[in-house]
Amino acid sequence: MVFNRLETVKQTLGAIRKAAPRQFFIAADGPRESRPGEYEMCQAVRNYILEHIDWKCEVKVRFQEKNLGCKEHVSSSISWFFSEVEEGIILEDDCLPGKDFFRYAAAALEFYRNDPSVMHINGNILRNYVPDEKNCAYFYRYAHVWGWASWRRAWKFYDADLKDFTPDKMYGIFPDDRRQAARWNEILTNVIAEKPGFNTWDFQWTYAVMVNNAWCVSPVRNLVSNIGAEQSTHDMKDVAEFLCTQTFDMPEMLNFPISGEHCSLEIERDAYRMFYKKKNLFLRIFAKISKIFSGIL
Repeated sequence: MVFNRLETVKQTLGAIRKAAPRQFFIAADGPRESRPGEYEMCQAVRNYILEHIDWKCEVKVRFQEKNLGCKEHVSSSISWFFSEVEEGIILEDDCLPGKDFFRYAAAALEFYRNDPSVMHINGNILRNYVPDEKNCAYFYRYAHVWGWASWRRAWKFYDADLKDFTPDKMYGIFPDDRRQAARWNEILTNVIAEKPGFNTWDFQWTYAVMVNNAWCVSPVRNLVSNIGAEQSTHDMKDVAEFLCTQTFDMPEMLNFPISGEHCSLEIERDAYRMFYKKKNLFLRIFAKISKIFSGIL
């Protein structure tokens, strides 16, 4: 999934070229009318990709003429993708996969293909983790979307508009952590209300995983680096230091745990603190002042 960033596309496409997928889907959002020169930037990205597909594969494209925005473009593009295939790997233009990401994702797609309790395969993790010596992955509930994979059977539960959301469901998901449940209620309520900063699609996907009592499979070593958080069109700058991480090799033999085993609530709490926990008032004011003086606002 791409937009207007040619430099990150060049790097990510280079990694995809090495994997040489047999099917290659490209979804591109359209330019914003309020941004002079963005049409040319978007066109340059599309032309570069099409001109540099130099391996044998089936190519399908979904190029928008007008800008849909993060929420609609990404969610509808993934729905289009899964209308064409039963399972697959998804990368945005600033997600640079390491050399073992495709091998790991393909193996996990096959291993959990018929396990409805697994809905998502993470490629990017917050920190390397070894729950035991024999498995290459572990489970928790947060879906990271900086290089991931899934199935049509799982995506069918996705609803960008959260029509079935009720606050009591979050307290059922986090019965021992009412503070985290309350924070998720606040996040999802803001998404439904389309408040500034919440024109996104990914909170809804994590909600779909959690409300269906399913798991995300995470590798024990980080496999994807985010190389574009500083230039992101949505506000990822506060977490850039966690995303721009080194990628590592995976063992030659990939042993996956059975779903429900080796669940890491410790790392889940880490993810909550880094990405979702609301900052106190002083930190929020400081962050806003910093953005004003840096020219971001």
